[in-house]
Parts: sequence; C-alpha cells; structure tokens
Amino acid sequence: MFGLALSLRVRVLLDNAKWAYVGGFTEDKQKKRRNTASWLRERALQLGPTFIKLGQLSLTRSDLFPREFVDELAKLQDKVPAFSPMKAKRFIESELRAPINVLFKEFEDQPIPAASLGQVHRAILHNGEKVVVKVQRPGLKKLFDIDLRKILYQEIDYINEGKNADRFRRDFRNIKWVRIPMVFWDYTATKVLTLEYVPGIKINQLDALDSRGYNHSRISSRAIEAYLIQASNIDLSQKTL
Repeated sequence: MFGLALSLRVRVLLDNAKWAYVGGFTEDKQKKRRNTASWLRERALQLGPTFIKLGQLSLTRSDLFPREFVDELAKLQDKVPAFSPMKAKRFIESELRAPINVLFKEFEDQPIPAASLGQVHRAILHNGEKVVVKVQRPGLKKLFDIDLRKILYQEIDYINEGKNADRFRRDFRNIKWVRIPMVFWDYTATKVLTLEYVPGIKINQLDALDSRGYNHSRISSRAIEAYLIQASNIDLSQKTL
C-alpha cells in the first residue's frame, strides 16, 4: 500500500509540475495524465476488492480529482474481473444450504458486469419470478480483518443491505416514479442477496436515455427530489429515537 501511494505521488507530481507543461496543456500532456489514471486503475484491480472500493468511493469527489482520473476510476463500477460461476454456485449453496437446482429453476452462469465486493447473476425462481442473485466475493471478511475492518464490514453484510432496501421501499411506497427491488428473504443470507429483477439504464448512458425518449432535466429534478426525501426521512427517524 505504501509503495502504491509513493508511486502515485511521484507520478502526480510529475504530471502537475509547471515545467512539464511548457507551451500549455497540450493533447500529449493530457494523454500523459490519462496514462497515470489508467495505471492507478490497474493497480487497484491488482490489489483487490478493498482498493477497488476505494477507487469507487473516489468517484463521489470529482471536485478533487482531474477528469482523466474520474473517467478511469468509473470503469471500476462495473468492469471488475468476475470470479468463476462454479465458485459462485458453491458459495450460494453453502450460504443457503440447498443445491442450486432446488433453489432456482434457472441460473445464468454469465454474471452481470461485476463490482468490487460481489457479482450478480440473473436467475428464475420455481414460481417463475425473475430475480438477480448478488454473491459476495470469497474471502472478503478475512481481507477486511487485515486492512479496512471498521469501514467496510457493514457493506459485506447482505442481511443489512436487504433491510436497507426494505426501508427504502417503505420510504418511497407512495412515490410512483421510484421503484425499489423487492428482497426475497428465503433466498438471502449474510453473503448472498436475492432481489427482484428490475432492469434499467445507467444515468450516465445518455445515448441510451435519449433513444428511449427520457428527458434529462426531469431525471435530474427527480434525482434531487429523491435525495431530499431520503434526507427528510433520516432526519425524522433520528428525531423519534
């Protein structure tokens, strides 16, 4: 970790040094900064889930990072190497204490693009309900015992994540333009979370939004309103404690 921080510091100093930009911030110099950002993303992938998560968290402070770094680190949201489907199935069977074919009518081996702490597989229950199954990466608890124990423990508890999803559904139950996936508790454990399958479009996929006829301004105003509703509900719940 110290080596990564030192190497990054040296690269950033060289990229930002005034003498390195004689003649202005040219395309070649911008490419140099993009190379540094790409190097950081690759190191995060090599160092594993904890550092991938830190890279994802950095995206929330785009005011502190150059555009080249934000663009590269954004790739950590859904372009993380997946672990094998056999390993995922064994993990699910261990957590839910039943064979895959007993739990699900169909289970897709190919995951939806993987994230830092887990990956998601589409599946169909025996009653025909389409769901997604979030499977935690093996070994995370042991890893967090070593480096970011207090910060990330809550995030690897899928029971806690499911309870938060249920609370969100209650908070937004009277708002028709918000849909929170339903949790299937019979198929959920500490390291496996099964949710209603609700397909959607990422908010930064502007071409896809345009092709569906969505209004950007309306999406922005609805997002702001949703945040305000959440803040209001949190404030009210704290006052009632």
